[in-house]
Amino acid sequence: MVMKGRISGRRDVANRRWCRSPRRWQNRDVSTSLGAAALGRAGRRRLWWLVPELAALCVLVILLGSGVGQRAGEGSLHEVAAERAARALEQVSPTEHHDHGHDVGAGDRIYCGVLVFGVDPTSARYIDEVKSIYGYYFCAVGRPGVSYLDSSRSDGPIVVRVTDPPTVEIVASGEDYQDRVRAMMPDQYEDRCFGGLPDLAVAEEVKRRYEAELA
Repeated sequence: MVMKGRISGRRDVANRRWCRSPRRWQNRDVSTSLGAAALGRAGRRRLWWLVPELAALCVLVILLGSGVGQRAGEGSLHEVAAERAARALEQVSPTEHHDHGHDVGAGDRIYCGVLVFGVDPTSARYIDEVKSIYGYYFCAVGRPGVSYLDSSRSDGPIVVRVTDPPTVEIVASGEDYQDRVRAMMPDQYEDRCFGGLPDLAVAEEVKRRYEAELA
């Protein structure tokens, strides 16, 4: 009987251990779940802090992509100034072209490019700050059916005053040509005015536009 009692006691111990075991694991599962939930809530709170920062980053990317609020480097500012000067030259009247020494008829189309030497004021970082553009132009004039090689082409120093509308200054060839160019152009750019078009890529772009639309 004693042995039975001992055996029964061992079984009770074993049973008690077996009974406790599921409860012990259950407690561990509950604590783990609670910890995960707490971490999840803490993670969500941290993510809420990131929302304003991500929104600000998106706005910054948009601003940089559109160029708003971005200070232009010399290269990009000159590119914008060149485009503005070329369009101003293309849009002057036939009378003004005649005053510049160009033969442009009422039915002619003119395509121009400008290599920019510099702008005034020299401290300008935005195109809206620019008052004058100094450079060298290249133009081709023709009409539909006229090949580029048969077009009337001209080039030379140019000054564009950024007014409304823009004012284009070009010295017509003739007596005292260099003196008149020097009087128009700032001293630091004078030496670049008398050697022809400094960058042939300007002429190549004019040719490409001409042939794409007229030839």
